[in-house]
Amino acid sequence: MHVEFSGWDTSRPGLVWGRYVYSKMGNARDIALEVNFDIQKGPLLTHTFVSFLVSDLEFPNEMPVRVSLRPMEGNGPDVLMNMMGKPDHGGAVFGLASRDDVKRCLLVFFEGKPMHFWVDSVGGERLIRLPLPNTKIFESVFRECHAQVQSQPTKETQPMTIGADPRTLGLVILPPDEKDQYFKVCLMGLDSNGEIDWDKPDFILARTNGAGSATEYAKGLADILRIRVLQIVKP
Repeated sequence: MHVEFSGWDTSRPGLVWGRYVYSKMGNARDIALEVNFDIQKGPLLTHTFVSFLVSDLEFPNEMPVRVSLRPMEGNGPDVLMNMMGKPDHGGAVFGLASRDDVKRCLLVFFEGKPMHFWVDSVGGERLIRLPLPNTKIFESVFRECHAQVQSQPTKETQPMTIGADPRTLGLVILPPDEKDQYFKVCLMGLDSNGEIDWDKPDFILARTNGAGSATEYAKGLADILRIRVLQIVKP
């Protein structure tokens, strides 16, 4: 299996992403693994959202999985993820389960060593075994991007209050525009009629390169948060 890596792209401020393409012999289709580190500055903390999009592979229905990122030589920490959705063209979107898992994931990447990317079901069934090339370049690229995000002034908006009533919130998928070439999954406040209130502050949860991955990411979050997905283009 031959692996080609795109390198780490930082063309959009706050996003570090790369794409691995695995070429198989014969008539087998190539497999692509896209890794996104989305860095966002909040009112108090700077958050990093990490997602893995695996294309052209068949997976069982949405289920918890265990993803192991570890150096090819030696052991490393396991990073637990959840399957967030299944794009129309096949494959799956994985999202990190907790802030601690984000820290573990970054530490493994910071080591700069080639890794194994393993995905198993919680029952131990092997789903994916892929080599994941890695170098020390990632750490410098990520830290530079993180520093740039932290240096930006925080928008002075009233913080969104997440109450017990899920009807006060919704997820909106915004398409690319002249300022941002990515699809965005945003958490938005709703008015008394259940419609998007564009005057309330929004919070971008993820940016993706395609409408399919954005939709599946939003569906997975909606199931977890018990809120609606409203596919509305902001006027």
